[in-house]
Amino acid sequence: MIRGEVPDGFVAVGRVLGPWGVRGDLKIEPLADLDRFRSGLTVQLAGSTCIIERVNTSGRQLRLKLIEINDRETATAHRGQYLILAEADLGPAGEDRYYRFQLIGLNVVSTDGDPIGEITDIFATGSNDIFVVKGPRGELLIPAIDDVVQSIDLDAKV
Repeated sequence: MIRGEVPDGFVAVGRVLGPWGVRGDLKIEPLADLDRFRSGLTVQLAGSTCIIERVNTSGRQLRLKLIEINDRETATAHRGQYLILAEADLGPAGEDRYYRFQLIGLNVVSTDGDPIGEITDIFATGSNDIFVVKGPRGELLIPAIDDVVQSIDLDAKV
């Protein structure tokens, strides 16, 4: 679960998949909208403050260069780590859009009101996100699509 690896008050916005090239660029799995990544943005990586120098998209991944990382070896050392931002720096997600950290821990109920479990993780597929829900029936994988997820109420945590 991402939350356990991110300090309170911060949000993981990307995960380092590995190096890209030899000049310190990183392959990033975005965990937030792609428009959140831009040159000049300050992020945290492995407890250090870093500034994004440039960003390029490559399918569902990003190629990102941080000013502070200038070689392949240093980039490789960050594989699996998260780029994080302060929650206050995120701004609103937009209408009917949510950050992953807002959904982790929500209770899931059926349309009849029967409890199904709690969202413990979220992962991306090629077409949509999948909610990992743990409850009395074990672990369930629920596609985050409009036909399946009827509503989200952050205030009610449902």
